[in-house]
Amino acid sequence: MIIQSCFRTFQNIGLYSVFKQVGTLRKQKQRVTAVLLWGSLFINNTDTSSMDLSTFMAEPVTDKKHLEDNQDDMKTRMELMIMKIQTDFCRALEKEEDAETKFRVDRWTRQEGGGGITCIMQDGRVFEKAGVNISVVSGSLPPPAVAQMRAR
Repeated sequence: MIIQSCFRTFQNIGLYSVFKQVGTLRKQKQRVTAVLLWGSLFINNTDTSSMDLSTFMAEPVTDKKHLEDNQDDMKTRMELMIMKIQTDFCRALEKEEDAETKFRVDRWTRQEGGGGITCIMQDGRVFEKAGVNISVVSGSLPPPAVAQMRAR
């Protein structure tokens, strides 16, 4: 039951093929490509103006006003997509537990900008400990870091 529920969640968020065991590297590449394409379609077809931010596990890391003013920005769309996936995943795991077992949420920020949302559930009937975390960090990389990434 729990595994079926998790697989349903993975299927709903398009990640099932990443976690499914595969026999060849070629199949693995095809599945990863499919997930990336699905994610791209999701981001490009997601109407961020209709998202209810109050349904997320916590307030967004980025200021609400900035998110509203920059709805077409890829960083905004990505942050909202990841927050929705985090919420969907947490809710699916909570359904497998007793009604009183819920995620504890810690929203944190970095002085340099960005931050994250840490969701922890522990001492449950099914899960001893579960964590679903996101980080939102953006900025410019220094030239040596860019050169190193391009060299790979």
